[in-house]
Amino acid sequence: VADPSFLDDLGFQLSFLAVWGILDLGPLFIFSEFPKWQRYVLQSAWISVVAQLATLPIIAHQFGTFPTYFLMANLLVVPISAVLTYLSIAGLLLASFGLLFPWLAWLLNGGVDLMNGITLFFAKLPHALLQFQTVDILTTSGLLVFIFLLGRRALPLKQRWVAFLIVLQMGMWMYSISELCLPRSECWILRACIVTGK
Repeated sequence: VADPSFLDDLGFQLSFLAVWGILDLGPLFIFSEFPKWQRYVLQSAWISVVAQLATLPIIAHQFGTFPTYFLMANLLVVPISAVLTYLSIAGLLLASFGLLFPWLAWLLNGGVDLMNGITLFFAKLPHALLQFQTVDILTTSGLLVFIFLLGRRALPLKQRWVAFLIVLQMGMWMYSISELCLPRSECWILRACIVTGK
């Protein structure tokens, strides 16, 4: 049963935007001209980028942060997550027939611990988090509209990137105007600072 209150849930918003970004922006680049293993790496990297891009406006609005090592972390974590998903489904199916295997639970626990360890490793690296002042709702909406337009196949790629720069600059300008006590040159991107050790 659909629950309308999910629309206000931050986890649902981020999950929805990530999936939407993968489905809408993912096909922009297929990398079919590369060998199989290179194509897999490039496609995985591109999927991570578009998922991060799609969720960036909400993250910037809610938290004012950006993970700088997301691409490297995702290239390691996503394959492990996929394997764990298949193992979990297999475990549930086997358990429904009364078949329980301790080694399967051990594999799942070990995989989760490995993912958490990788995430913690990147989180503790220097400059792991870019922090800036949170973005207002007007700028957030503008960025979301642009990301939607970016996926429109009717526009050539060059025109979509030009539109991105225009919308981004307008968003920065609108945000600097909303912060009347700050000069325009100190918009949220230019005021970004690197957080170290936290």
